[in-house]
Formats: sequence, C-alpha cells, structure tokens
Amino acid sequence: MDCAALILAGGASRRMGQDKALLELDGEPLIARTSRVAAAICDSVWLCSPQPDRYLPWLPQTVQCLTEPQPSGPQGPLTALAGALPQIKADWVLLLACDLPRLAIAPLQAWRQQVEQLPEDCLAAIARTEQGWEPLVGFYRPAIATTISPWLAQGRRDFQGWLNSIAVAELALGDRDWLTNCNTPEEWKALQHS
Repeated sequence: MDCAALILAGGASRRMGQDKALLELDGEPLIARTSRVAAAICDSVWLCSPQPDRYLPWLPQTVQCLTEPQPSGPQGPLTALAGALPQIKADWVLLLACDLPRLAIAPLQAWRQQVEQLPEDCLAAIARTEQGWEPLVGFYRPAIATTISPWLAQGRRDFQGWLNSIAVAELALGDRDWLTNCNTPEEWKALQHS
C-alpha cells in the first residue's frame, strides 16, 4: 500500500495571534515536527498551504508543496483536502493538521496497519471522540474527493457534517493526548508546562 501524508498549513491562526505552524516545541517548529513524523509513517509527504514557500526553510527537501488556491469566499480544511487529493497519487492519504505538538509515530503506524486491511470500498478511516470525528488526523482515499465537491457546492464546509454523510471506518483510539492541538496562547502555554 502506498501512503502519502498531506499536511495542511492554511489557517489564519487568528486565535493564536501568530502562525501556529512556526511555534517551537523543544527548539523545533511544529511544521518541522509534523513533517518529520509524517515521513516516518508515509512514503511521501505533501504540504498544502496558500503560502507554501513560507515553510520551506523548516521542511526536508523531499516534501512536495501544493499551493492552496484562494478563491473568494470562506475556505477551510475540507476545501483544501478536496483540492489536494486529486493531485496526490497514492492508495491512501494521511491528512494531518500542522499544529499537533504531541503527534506520535507509534499510534500512526498502528493505524496505518489497520488501514491496510480495510476493503477497497472503504474511503476514509478516522478516530472518533465524544466531540465527533478527528478529521485532521485521518486516512482518506484520493477517490473520496468526488464526494466532497457536491458538499461544497451546497455552500457547506463543515468536516463533521460531510463525514457523517459518508461511510467511515472508525480507528481505535486509546490515549487521545497525542491528538492535542493548540488554538490560543493560553492553550500553548499550558501544553508547554504539562
């Protein structure tokens, strides 16, 4: 099974007040950390961002960049995924947000092994918590892009709603601490002191 990682770095980081992808943990920007973990799991790594050149100094040369188009109107991770998937040649794409400071290799490797056993008609595999799906750490077949376009055409951008409209294999989630992300300076400070 050929698996590619797709890292999304397109958010405005308004609540954080600075680019979350460039926040440093143990001297390493989150974008570099995420790409390092992704490379340990996947056969190729892609970055999707409106400004991919901004992150090149912190990425290995093997990371391939996609420029997320900025049409008029609101965007979001589902829009970015729909645009990126058709450009990636792989059996599965591991979608990752750029701001996952505790992202870990071992659970992702276990998930990849689970995904390899899924039937061909399964198009997505994602963990679920009490709050809903965890779509920004999940596996998607590129063919699923055709189901996103009609959703977006209705003016909808909500990931949870779209996932609830399709068949998704649920990945087992033990400790969810490694899925933690930070959206505010207070959350970032708390994470650094935990």
